[in-house]
Amino acid sequence: MRHRKLPWLSRSAVGLLTIILALGLLSSADRTSATGLASPLSAVTYDDNAIPPVAYTGSWTFSNTSTNAINSTLHWSNVNGDKATYSFNGSTITRFYSMASNRGSEQVYIDGYFQGTYSGYAVETQRQVGVTWSVPAGNHTIEVRSRGTGFTDIDAFAVDIATVG
Repeated sequence: MRHRKLPWLSRSAVGLLTIILALGLLSSADRTSATGLASPLSAVTYDDNAIPPVAYTGSWTFSNTSTNAINSTLHWSNVNGDKATYSFNGSTITRFYSMASNRGSEQVYIDGYFQGTYSGYAVETQRQVGVTWSVPAGNHTIEVRSRGTGFTDIDAFAVDIATVG
C-alpha cells in the first residue's frame, strides 16, 4: 500500500486523464458482464461521477466545480456509514481523493476484507492524493465507508495504472 501526493500530475496530464475517462465512459457498457463486474481492461481511470461503475449509498454530495479534482468532479460525505463502491478487473486499484482540514477518516474494504482506516486530514488542502492496493488479478470490489468524523471524498479510481515511488 502506498500513500502519496501526485505532484507530477500537470494540467496536460489532467487533460489526458479526461480523454481516458471519456473513452472509458463511452464504452463502459461493453465492459460490464452479466454479474456487473468489469471485464479485463488495460489501465484505466474512472472519475467519481462514472456510472457505472462507481455506486454511492447514503447522502453523498456531488460537485462538478471542484478545482484541481480529476475532471473537476468530486463526491463527499460526512455521514457515518455512507459508502462508495467500485467493481473492477485488475491487479491494482488506486483511490484518488482530497486531503484538507475538514476531512475525517474512512474505512476501506476490498472484496469484503478490511484494508484499514485512513485519514483525509491535512493542514493544507491537497488534491489528487492516491492510495494504491495490490490484489490478485481478477474481479474485485473496493468499498470506501465514511466514518462521519469529517468529510470523506471520492475523486476517482484507477485500475492497473503505473505507480511512482
